[in-house]
Amino acid sequence: MEVEISSSNDTENIPWKIISDLRQRYGVILALLSAFVYSLQSILMKISTVAIDPVMVVVIMAPVMAISGLICSVYKGICPPKIYSHYMWLLFCGTLMSVYLTMLSFALLYVDVGDAITVTYTSLIFVGIVSWVMLREPPQKLDAAFSIVAFAGVVFIARPPFIFGQNSKYDRTLLGVAFAFGSALAIGFIVNTMRKQQQLGINAFMSLVVNGIVITLTSVVLATVFQRWHIPCPLEWLSSLGAGFCYFLGQLMVYYALNAESSTLVNVLLTTEIVFAFILQLTIMNIHPSWTSYVGAVLVTVSCIGITLNRKKV
Repeated sequence: MEVEISSSNDTENIPWKIISDLRQRYGVILALLSAFVYSLQSILMKISTVAIDPVMVVVIMAPVMAISGLICSVYKGICPPKIYSHYMWLLFCGTLMSVYLTMLSFALLYVDVGDAITVTYTSLIFVGIVSWVMLREPPQKLDAAFSIVAFAGVVFIARPPFIFGQNSKYDRTLLGVAFAFGSALAIGFIVNTMRKQQQLGINAFMSLVVNGIVITLTSVVLATVFQRWHIPCPLEWLSSLGAGFCYFLGQLMVYYALNAESSTLVNVLLTTEIVFAFILQLTIMNIHPSWTSYVGAVLVTVSCIGITLNRKKV
Protein backbone atom coordinates (compact mmCIF):
# COMPACT_ATOMS: atom_id res chain seq x y z
CA MET A 1 0.00 0.00 0.00
CA GLU A 2 2.86 2.36 0.82
CA VAL A 3 4.48 1.60 -2.53
CA GLU A 4 1.28 2.50 -4.33
CA ILE A 5 1.06 5.84 -2.49
CA SER A 6 4.69 6.63 -3.32
CA SER A 7 4.13 5.73 -6.98
CA SER A 8 1.01 7.88 -7.07
CA ASN A 9 2.88 10.83 -5.57
CA ASP A 10 5.70 10.46 -8.12
CA THR A 11 3.15 10.49 -10.93
CA GLU A 12 1.53 13.64 -9.58
CA ASN A 13 4.92 15.35 -9.27
CA ILE A 14 5.90 14.74 -12.93
CA PRO A 15 4.26 17.97 -14.24
CA TRP A 16 5.97 19.99 -11.52
CA LYS A 17 9.33 18.41 -12.34
CA ILE A 18 8.85 19.30 -16.00
CA ILE A 19 7.96 22.89 -15.08
CA SER A 20 11.00 23.06 -12.79
CA ASP A 21 13.30 21.78 -15.56
CA LEU A 22 11.84 24.31 -18.01
CA ARG A 23 12.46 27.14 -15.56
CA GLN A 24 16.08 26.08 -15.19
CA ARG A 25 16.57 25.97 -18.97
CA TYR A 26 14.46 28.96 -19.91
CA GLY A 27 17.33 30.20 -22.05
CA VAL A 28 16.75 27.29 -24.44
CA ILE A 29 13.05 28.18 -24.72
CA LEU A 30 13.88 31.84 -25.34
CA ALA A 31 16.40 30.92 -28.04
CA LEU A 32 13.84 28.75 -29.84
CA LEU A 33 11.17 31.43 -29.49
CA SER A 34 13.53 34.06 -30.89
CA ALA A 35 14.21 31.82 -33.92
CA PHE A 36 10.45 31.52 -34.45
CA VAL A 37 9.92 35.27 -34.04
CA TYR A 38 12.73 36.08 -36.48
CA SER A 39 11.18 33.75 -39.08
CA LEU A 40 7.80 35.43 -38.49
CA GLN A 41 9.50 38.80 -39.05
CA SER A 42 10.71 37.60 -42.46
CA ILE A 43 7.24 36.33 -43.36
CA LEU A 44 5.72 39.72 -42.50
CA MET A 45 8.43 41.50 -44.51
CA LYS A 46 7.70 39.22 -47.45
CA ILE A 47 3.98 40.07 -47.24
CA SER A 48 4.85 43.77 -47.23
CA THR A 49 7.34 43.64 -50.11
CA VAL A 50 4.70 42.08 -52.36
CA ALA A 51 2.68 45.33 -52.17
CA ILE A 52 5.12 48.13 -51.32
CA ASP A 53 8.75 48.95 -52.04
CA PRO A 54 11.32 47.15 -49.85
CA VAL A 55 12.80 50.49 -48.76
CA MET A 56 9.38 51.58 -47.48
CA VAL A 57 9.16 48.38 -45.44
CA VAL A 58 12.37 49.35 -43.63
CA VAL A 59 11.12 52.93 -43.19
CA ILE A 60 8.10 51.62 -41.27
CA MET A 61 10.00 48.93 -39.33
CA ALA A 62 12.84 51.06 -37.98
CA PRO A 63 10.89 53.48 -35.72
CA VAL A 64 9.26 50.51 -33.97
CA MET A 65 12.72 49.14 -33.18
CA ALA A 66 13.96 52.52 -31.90
CA ILE A 67 10.89 53.24 -29.75
CA SER A 68 10.80 49.72 -28.25
CA GLY A 69 14.51 49.89 -27.43
CA LEU A 70 14.08 53.36 -25.92
CA ILE A 71 11.26 52.14 -23.65
CA CYS A 72 13.45 49.28 -22.38
CA SER A 73 16.43 51.63 -21.88
CA VAL A 74 14.33 54.07 -19.83
CA TYR A 75 12.79 51.23 -17.83
CA LYS A 76 16.24 49.84 -16.98
CA GLY A 77 17.68 53.31 -16.31
CA ILE A 78 20.40 52.99 -18.96
CA CYS A 79 22.31 56.21 -19.57
CA PRO A 80 23.65 57.25 -23.00
CA PRO A 81 27.40 56.78 -23.58
CA LYS A 82 29.64 59.66 -22.58
CA ILE A 83 32.62 58.77 -24.76
CA TYR A 84 32.80 60.02 -28.35
CA SER A 85 34.31 56.79 -29.72
CA HIS A 86 31.33 54.84 -28.39
CA TYR A 87 28.99 56.86 -30.56
CA MET A 88 31.20 56.16 -33.57
CA TRP A 89 30.85 52.42 -33.00
CA LEU A 90 27.09 52.80 -32.50
CA LEU A 91 26.80 54.81 -35.71
CA PHE A 92 28.85 52.23 -37.60
CA CYS A 93 26.67 49.40 -36.31
CA GLY A 94 23.48 51.30 -37.16
CA THR A 95 24.69 51.85 -40.71
CA LEU A 96 25.45 48.15 -41.07
CA MET A 97 22.01 47.29 -39.70
CA SER A 98 20.45 49.56 -42.30
CA VAL A 99 22.37 47.73 -45.05
CA TYR A 100 21.33 44.36 -43.63
CA LEU A 101 17.60 45.12 -43.43
CA THR A 102 17.50 46.81 -46.84
CA MET A 103 19.34 43.91 -48.47
CA LEU A 104 17.07 41.39 -46.74
CA SER A 105 13.96 43.26 -47.91
CA PHE A 106 15.13 43.16 -51.53
CA ALA A 107 16.11 39.48 -51.17
CA LEU A 108 12.58 38.67 -49.98
CA LEU A 109 11.21 40.52 -52.99
CA TYR A 110 12.91 38.11 -55.40
CA VAL A 111 13.08 34.74 -53.58
CA ASP A 112 10.99 32.78 -51.10
CA VAL A 113 11.42 33.34 -47.38
CA GLY A 114 13.03 29.96 -46.70
CA ASP A 115 15.65 30.45 -49.41
CA ALA A 116 16.47 34.01 -48.31
CA ILE A 117 16.87 33.07 -44.64
CA THR A 118 18.98 30.03 -45.52
CA VAL A 119 21.44 32.14 -47.52
CA THR A 120 21.69 34.78 -44.77
CA TYR A 121 22.96 32.08 -42.40
CA THR A 122 26.16 31.92 -44.44
CA SER A 123 26.90 35.01 -42.33
CA LEU A 124 28.74 32.68 -39.92
CA ILE A 125 31.39 32.30 -42.61
CA PHE A 126 31.73 36.06 -42.93
CA VAL A 127 31.81 36.43 -39.13
CA GLY A 128 35.05 34.42 -39.09
CA ILE A 129 36.58 36.38 -41.96
CA VAL A 130 35.65 39.77 -40.50
CA SER A 131 36.85 38.80 -37.00
CA TRP A 132 40.19 37.91 -38.57
CA VAL A 133 40.39 41.37 -40.18
CA MET A 134 38.84 43.51 -37.41
CA LEU A 135 39.78 41.67 -34.20
CA ARG A 136 42.90 39.85 -35.42
CA GLU A 137 41.46 36.44 -34.48
CA PRO A 138 43.15 33.64 -36.45
CA PRO A 139 40.89 31.76 -38.91
CA GLN A 140 40.12 28.09 -38.30
CA LYS A 141 41.05 25.50 -40.94
CA LEU A 142 37.95 23.39 -40.34
CA ASP A 143 35.77 26.45 -41.01
CA ALA A 144 36.94 26.34 -44.63
CA ALA A 145 35.51 22.82 -45.05
CA PHE A 146 32.18 23.84 -43.54
CA SER A 147 32.18 26.95 -45.75
CA ILE A 148 32.41 24.74 -48.85
CA VAL A 149 29.39 22.77 -47.60
CA ALA A 150 27.47 26.02 -47.05
CA PHE A 151 28.26 27.35 -50.52
CA ALA A 152 27.18 24.01 -51.98
CA GLY A 153 23.85 24.59 -50.23
CA VAL A 154 23.60 28.04 -51.80
CA VAL A 155 24.18 26.50 -55.24
CA PHE A 156 21.20 24.20 -54.65
CA ILE A 157 19.10 27.24 -53.75
CA ALA A 158 20.27 29.37 -56.70
CA ARG A 159 19.79 26.42 -59.12
CA PRO A 160 22.13 27.60 -61.93
CA PRO A 161 21.00 26.36 -65.38
CA PHE A 162 24.35 24.71 -66.23
CA ILE A 163 23.77 22.29 -63.32
CA PHE A 164 19.99 22.00 -62.93
CA GLY A 165 18.86 22.78 -66.47
CA GLN A 166 16.81 25.71 -67.72
CA ASN A 167 15.02 27.76 -65.08
CA SER A 168 12.68 30.59 -66.11
CA LYS A 169 13.06 32.23 -62.69
CA TYR A 170 16.85 31.99 -62.58
CA ASP A 171 17.47 35.73 -63.06
CA ARG A 172 15.15 36.65 -60.16
CA THR A 173 16.55 33.87 -58.00
CA LEU A 174 20.14 34.90 -58.67
CA LEU A 175 19.29 38.52 -57.82
CA GLY A 176 17.57 37.46 -54.60
CA VAL A 177 20.50 35.24 -53.59
CA ALA A 178 22.90 38.13 -54.27
CA PHE A 179 20.91 40.44 -51.98
CA ALA A 180 20.75 37.71 -49.32
CA PHE A 181 24.54 37.33 -49.59
CA GLY A 182 24.83 41.09 -49.10
CA SER A 183 22.75 40.89 -45.92
CA ALA A 184 24.88 37.93 -44.72
CA LEU A 185 28.07 39.96 -45.23
CA ALA A 186 26.50 42.86 -43.30
CA ILE A 187 25.64 40.45 -40.45
CA GLY A 188 29.27 39.34 -40.37
CA PHE A 189 30.33 42.93 -39.71
CA ILE A 190 27.43 43.54 -37.28
CA VAL A 191 28.32 40.57 -35.06
CA ASN A 192 31.93 41.66 -34.71
CA THR A 193 30.94 45.31 -34.22
CA MET A 194 28.58 44.31 -31.41
CA ARG A 195 31.34 42.22 -29.84
CA LYS A 196 33.50 45.34 -29.88
CA GLN A 197 30.67 47.33 -28.29
CA GLN A 198 30.40 44.72 -25.56
CA GLN A 199 34.12 45.05 -24.88
CA LEU A 200 33.65 48.81 -24.58
CA GLY A 201 30.76 48.36 -22.14
CA ILE A 202 28.02 49.70 -24.45
CA ASN A 203 24.62 48.38 -23.38
CA ALA A 204 22.75 46.23 -25.90
CA PHE A 205 19.51 48.21 -25.46
CA MET A 206 21.28 51.49 -26.17
CA SER A 207 22.69 49.89 -29.31
CA LEU A 208 19.17 48.90 -30.35
CA VAL A 209 17.92 52.47 -29.88
CA VAL A 210 20.72 54.01 -31.94
CA ASN A 211 20.36 51.31 -34.60
CA GLY A 212 16.67 52.11 -34.96
CA ILE A 213 17.34 55.85 -35.29
CA VAL A 214 20.14 55.39 -37.85
CA ILE A 215 18.09 52.89 -39.88
CA THR A 216 15.14 55.29 -39.90
CA LEU A 217 17.26 58.19 -41.13
CA THR A 218 19.10 56.21 -43.81
CA SER A 219 15.94 54.54 -45.13
CA VAL A 220 14.13 57.89 -45.28
CA VAL A 221 17.04 59.32 -47.29
CA LEU A 222 17.00 56.30 -49.64
CA ALA A 223 13.23 56.53 -50.12
CA THR A 224 13.52 60.24 -50.92
CA VAL A 225 16.51 60.00 -53.27
CA PHE A 226 15.13 57.06 -55.25
CA GLN A 227 11.51 58.27 -55.01
CA ARG A 228 10.26 55.16 -53.23
CA TRP A 229 7.60 56.86 -51.11
CA HIS A 230 4.27 55.08 -51.06
CA ILE A 231 1.21 55.30 -48.81
CA PRO A 232 0.61 51.78 -47.46
CA CYS A 233 -2.82 50.27 -46.91
CA PRO A 234 -3.80 49.08 -43.38
CA LEU A 235 -2.57 45.51 -44.03
CA GLU A 236 0.80 46.79 -45.24
CA TRP A 237 1.10 49.02 -42.17
CA LEU A 238 0.32 46.11 -39.85
CA SER A 239 2.70 43.65 -41.52
CA SER A 240 5.58 46.17 -41.61
CA LEU A 241 5.03 47.36 -38.04
CA GLY A 242 4.69 43.74 -36.94
CA ALA A 243 7.99 42.91 -38.62
CA GLY A 244 9.71 45.73 -36.72
CA PHE A 245 8.27 44.56 -33.41
CA CYS A 246 9.23 40.95 -34.15
CA TYR A 247 12.82 42.04 -34.75
CA PHE A 248 12.89 43.87 -31.42
CA LEU A 249 11.26 40.93 -29.61
CA GLY A 250 13.74 38.50 -31.17
CA GLN A 251 16.68 40.66 -30.07
CA LEU A 252 15.25 40.86 -26.56
CA MET A 253 14.86 37.08 -26.31
CA VAL A 254 18.38 36.45 -27.61
CA TYR A 255 19.75 38.93 -25.04
CA TYR A 256 18.18 37.07 -22.12
CA ALA A 257 18.90 33.65 -23.65
CA LEU A 258 22.61 34.50 -23.76
CA ASN A 259 22.44 35.47 -20.08
CA ALA A 260 21.09 32.00 -19.23
CA GLU A 261 22.85 29.69 -21.71
CA SER A 262 26.18 29.44 -23.52
CA SER A 263 26.55 31.37 -26.78
CA THR A 264 27.32 28.10 -28.58
CA LEU A 265 24.00 26.51 -27.59
CA VAL A 266 22.06 29.69 -28.40
CA ASN A 267 23.66 29.99 -31.84
CA VAL A 268 22.91 26.35 -32.63
CA LEU A 269 19.28 26.77 -31.57
CA LEU A 270 18.94 29.93 -33.64
CA THR A 271 19.57 27.91 -36.80
CA THR A 272 16.06 26.49 -36.30
CA GLU A 273 14.94 29.80 -37.82
CA ILE A 274 15.52 28.12 -41.19
CA VAL A 275 13.10 25.31 -40.24
CA PHE A 276 10.50 27.75 -38.94
CA ALA A 277 10.81 29.85 -42.11
CA PHE A 278 9.95 26.88 -44.33
CA ILE A 279 7.06 25.85 -42.06
CA LEU A 280 5.58 29.36 -41.93
CA GLN A 281 5.90 30.03 -45.66
CA LEU A 282 4.10 26.73 -46.28
CA THR A 283 1.31 27.27 -43.74
CA ILE A 284 0.78 31.05 -44.04
CA MET A 285 1.74 31.82 -47.64
CA ASN A 286 1.08 28.38 -49.17
CA ILE A 287 4.49 28.41 -50.88
CA HIS A 288 5.82 24.92 -51.62
CA PRO A 289 9.63 24.91 -51.90
CA SER A 290 11.41 22.70 -54.42
CA TRP A 291 13.52 19.76 -53.32
CA THR A 292 16.69 21.75 -54.06
CA SER A 293 15.66 24.34 -51.46
CA TYR A 294 15.35 21.62 -48.82
CA VAL A 295 18.75 20.16 -49.72
CA GLY A 296 20.32 23.62 -49.65
CA ALA A 297 18.74 24.38 -46.26
CA VAL A 298 20.08 21.13 -44.78
CA LEU A 299 23.61 21.77 -46.09
CA VAL A 300 23.70 25.36 -44.79
CA THR A 301 22.25 24.34 -41.40
CA VAL A 302 24.80 21.54 -40.97
CA SER A 303 27.66 23.90 -41.88
CA CYS A 304 26.40 26.55 -39.43
CA ILE A 305 26.22 24.04 -36.58
CA GLY A 306 29.64 22.68 -37.52
CA ILE A 307 31.24 26.13 -37.57
CA THR A 308 29.64 27.04 -34.23
CA LEU A 309 30.78 23.85 -32.49
CA ASN A 310 34.25 24.06 -34.02
CA ARG A 311 34.77 27.62 -32.75
CA LYS A 312 33.65 26.48 -29.30
CA LYS A 313 36.48 23.92 -29.16
CA VAL A 314 39.15 26.48 -30.07
